[in-house]
Amino acid sequence: MTGEQQTATYQVEKLGEAPDGTPLWGVRRPDRSWYQSMGQPAWYIGRGTAERDAAELNQIHGLVP
Repeated sequence: MTGEQQTATYQVEKLGEAPDGTPLWGVRRPDRSWYQSMGQPAWYIGRGTAERDAAELNQIHGLVP
């Protein structure tokens, strides 16, 4: 598998931080744009929740991380 194929999945990355310094996580689409919710990047306080959503999106779209 090439590097390009490996990165063509939904992946979790740090989106930013809450005012108290808590990391906010987001899910990147295969085209590197942010997965959206209500017209804004979807954000997650727990990385585990973002990881589960990314895995579900990869499964739905037939992508293997």
